[in-house]
Amino acid sequence: MIEILPDKFTPIEQTLVGRSAILLDLVSEKSYTVGGLFVAAKERMSPITFETFAASLAFLYAADLIDHNDGILGVS
Repeated sequence: MIEILPDKFTPIEQTLVGRSAILLDLVSEKSYTVGGLFVAAKERMSPITFETFAASLAFLYAADLIDHNDGILGVS
């Protein structure tokens, strides 16, 4: 289970908000497919599971910060 917000024991890089910020930064630099973004995220964040990646991606999509068009993710 991933923490949503940081606390005194959990650094921001290991929370949903922190991982979402990193994904948003990646997508703002370049358009990716979901698989391509996962590969780029694995290089930038460690460790990352697909579960935490998917939760972060869903958070960004629900906040209307990213969108997709023909399988390509981009910034809204």
